[in-house]
Amino acid sequence: MSKNSKKTGLVLLTIFSCSMLFAQSSGETTFKQVCAACHTIAQGKLVGPDLANVHQRRSEDWLIKFIKSSQSVVNSGDSVALQLFNEFNQLIMPDNNLTEEQIKSVIQYIASQSPAGKEAPQTTASAKNSGKSVADASEREIKRGERLFAGKHRLSNGGPTCNSCHHVKNDNIIAG
Repeated sequence: MSKNSKKTGLVLLTIFSCSMLFAQSSGETTFKQVCAACHTIAQGKLVGPDLANVHQRRSEDWLIKFIKSSQSVVNSGDSVALQLFNEFNQLIMPDNNLTEEQIKSVIQYIASQSPAGKEAPQTTASAKNSGKSVADASEREIKRGERLFAGKHRLSNGGPTCNSCHHVKNDNIIAG
């Protein structure tokens, strides 16, 4: 093997490694900002299904279509989409304005965080402060909750505000 082909191979390997690292990093960021409010990876069901090893259960093409517009896939009569829709109380997953490349990077991130060869836990993920009752909340905690709900205070992972799907005075909004 010549020196030039070794250098070329090394350069290509470096570029590929950096692009994979960037894809995982941007996939992680996108997952935390867009998906983590409703989904976990190997932590159990939340609002939506646990996504551990979803890349092994569904094709990339199916995942891209579903992530872009879950209701388009449900309305097409897709049996898997219908089953998920019904399993999660017909809660509509909002359409995403993510590019195909962004979705692929999220799928790569999910794959990198999924336990090898294991199914996702079927248990429901519990809230961090699940031992505390709303009646025990301080005035400060209530005010902070109101600010989080309304989007006046950012969520730590940059996810969408609660009131982007939920409304306290009108149950005509998705998810009530």
